[in-house]
Amino acid sequence: MNLAQQNRRIAWRLWWAAALPALLVLLVLALGLVERHRRDVTAAWQQRAVASAHQLAASSAFALFADNREAMERLVEATRASDAQLLGVALYGPDQRLRGLSGLVRITPAMLTDHDLVTVGADDIVVVAPVRQHMVTGDDWFGPVGEAAVAAGAPLGHVVLRLDLSGLQRDRRAFWGWALALAVLALAVAAVLAYRIAASVTQPLAHISDVVLRIGQGDLTARAQPRRRGILEPLGEGVNAMADAVASHQAQLEQRVQDATQELRRQKDEAERLVRVDLLTGLATRRAFTEQAQAEVLRAHRYGEPLALIMFDLDHFKAINDSHGHAVGDMVLAGFGRVLAAELRQVDAIARLGGEEFVALMPRCDVAAARQAAERVRAVAEQQRLQHHGHSVVLTVSAGVALLDPRDAGWETLLARADAALYEAKRGGRNRVVVALPPAAPPPGPRV
Repeated sequence: MNLAQQNRRIAWRLWWAAALPALLVLLVLALGLVERHRRDVTAAWQQRAVASAHQLAASSAFALFADNREAMERLVEATRASDAQLLGVALYGPDQRLRGLSGLVRITPAMLTDHDLVTVGADDIVVVAPVRQHMVTGDDWFGPVGEAAVAAGAPLGHVVLRLDLSGLQRDRRAFWGWALALAVLALAVAAVLAYRIAASVTQPLAHISDVVLRIGQGDLTARAQPRRRGILEPLGEGVNAMADAVASHQAQLEQRVQDATQELRRQKDEAERLVRVDLLTGLATRRAFTEQAQAEVLRAHRYGEPLALIMFDLDHFKAINDSHGHAVGDMVLAGFGRVLAAELRQVDAIARLGGEEFVALMPRCDVAAARQAAERVRAVAEQQRLQHHGHSVVLTVSAGVALLDPRDAGWETLLARADAALYEAKRGGRNRVVVALPPAAPPPGPRV
């Protein structure tokens, strides 16, 4: 066997390898197409019959409601006259009695149900459809204007249509003729092109489909390879462009989410700081002090340690504001806040309660040490001199000191005794420190 004969033999084998599967597939497709056409045509005729029945049902609703036999007779006659394929048209009332008939129909009472009934025979199609009252809903925010709604309840009657299928049989025979001719021609072409078309399309399509599936599963690095895209090169490029855009948008979205999260955290921290820190003095606010004071009272009660509280009030602060202005008053408050921070311990909780009132809670500090600390703050504050427009602003401070008693339930009781001592310091001439007396013991109970 020479080289030419061997090449022809290989060529014939390749032709059969490509043509035979294509021929078999085409035959299967032809048979499937014929069957599909038969089902589609039958379904189309059924839909036609059902649509005609529904149209007649809508037209006859009022006549059935009014029990107008003349109108119903005219309707069935006009309906049958409008369609040459109709073998019979009938109208039944709610009592299942015949109200109008044109042509021939054959049904049983059991076929008059609350839903459409379609019976397909060898020569005809019989449709039984209930007639219901229709209402116009009017303007509706959630639906189209004037949309008809079907009233619930028993039907007003039934429509029966009998449609001739002789036209369907003619359509089927005509389709078989041209389908057979087309199949012969297609078989000849398919035998040559089936293999090449399948090989040149299915492989690239499978590759691109796999890439799309991986992208859909979250693998944004998946791309269609140039050497495997074949004749679907534009589709592969489009898929790659889509993957690039999705990856870019994903990165942008993640960055935006990260930026938004950081900004929310910053705003939260800033809001928390504004709530807990007095902006003028830099000391704690009443809210922050309350949380820390209650915790220190509980700890002191648990471990039996001393806990002192000092209340400070700037003397004649209103006169400073009235004489020098609120700007100078703010400078005085800020300066006294710095004095407290410098003269007291880091473990002491220092806060501005409001206005010119300040408070310091001193853990593990007895009354003598607390009084000494208050005197130190008072002396340093008195030495401060604020110059304003050639005038020297002198500041004095009064203070009240109280020590936690085992009977104190919370820091408010301790604060009240320190406030009472502060009042005594004010009444005694200001610029002084007064220590609150311990609470009086409760009177003894009656003897039994």
